[in-house]
Amino acid sequence: MSRTRTCLVGVVTALAVAGVGAAVPSGAVPATGARAGTSVTLGQTSGAPVTPCPASMVSVQHTTFGGSPYDTPTAGVITSFSYQANANAGQVRMLLFTKQATNSFTLVGKSAMVSAPANALSTYPTRVVVPAGALLGAQVSSLVMQCTVNTLSSGDEYKSGTFDPDTSSSFTTTGSVTGRLDISAVLESDADGDGYGDVTQDLCPTSPTTQTACGAPDTTVTKAPKKKSTKRKVTIKFSSSVAGSTFTCAVDKKPAKPCTSPFKKKFKVGKHRVVITAVSGGAADPTPVTVKFKVTKPATEPG
Repeated sequence: MSRTRTCLVGVVTALAVAGVGAAVPSGAVPATGARAGTSVTLGQTSGAPVTPCPASMVSVQHTTFGGSPYDTPTAGVITSFSYQANANAGQVRMLLFTKQATNSFTLVGKSAMVSAPANALSTYPTRVVVPAGALLGAQVSSLVMQCTVNTLSSGDEYKSGTFDPDTSSSFTTTGSVTGRLDISAVLESDADGDGYGDVTQDLCPTSPTTQTACGAPDTTVTKAPKKKSTKRKVTIKFSSSVAGSTFTCAVDKKPAKPCTSPFKKKFKVGKHRVVITAVSGGAADPTPVTVKFKVTKPATEPG
C-alpha cells in the first residue's frame, strides 16, 4: 500500500552571516511562483520633503504614527527591499534591529550592500530571516545620499549613529531625526521554517527540505482493520511522504471529505471501502490507498 515518491531537493546556498538573520545575494533567490503564503510591505520610499542623511550613515526607524509600519508584525522572511536615490548615487543595505532601550538596539538581520543608481527607485531581491517586532533600518555609503522621505507626524522618528554591521551586533544611537527612513521591504510568511518566503521563494511551503515544487505526496496506511471482523467500530491510521499534508477520506464510494489520522467510524454489517488521499500544496496523490474490509454478524451462540 506504500509507493515511494520523492520531492526534488533544492540546493540551499550557504549563508555567511553570523549571529544575524540570513541574507543571500539576488542570484541565490529561487524563482517566483510559490503556491501559498502571505506578505506585507513595511516602510516607505516616496513622499516629501526628501533630505540627505544626518551625521551618521546607519539609521533605524524608532517610532511611526500612521501610514505603513516599519516593524515586522510577525516572524518571517524579508524577500526584497527598495530604496529611492536622490541625485547622488552610492551603496545601500537594509538592516533590521530589535530595541533594547531608548538608544540601544541589537542587529538581527542584514542584506548585502548593493548599488543605488542616482535618481532611481531600486528594488533588490534578498532573503533575510527576521523575528516579530524587528525595526527596519538602513546603511548608506555617503552622507549626501537620501535618507528621509516623509514626515507624517511629529512622532515619526528615526535614530542614527556610528555602527559597522559586519563587525558588531550592538548599535548605540547618538542622534535622532524627525521623519521616515527612505527604505521599504516585503515580509513574507515562512510556514515550514526553511528560511525562504512562502510567496515568491518557496514552491513547497509545506516541506522544509525543498524549495522546488513539492510534487504529489505518497499516502501510506500504517494501521488497517482486519479484512473480516465483527467489530463495527473501525480505526485507520495513515501518513504522507510530504510533511504538513492534509488528507481526504471517501467512504463506500461517497464524495471524499477532509479527514485526519486516526480515522474512526462505526460501520454497518457488510463490505466497506475507505479511499485515503494525501494532499500537499494543491497536489493530490494520484494513486491513493484503498482500505477494504468486511463487518460480519457475531456468531450465534448454541442454545
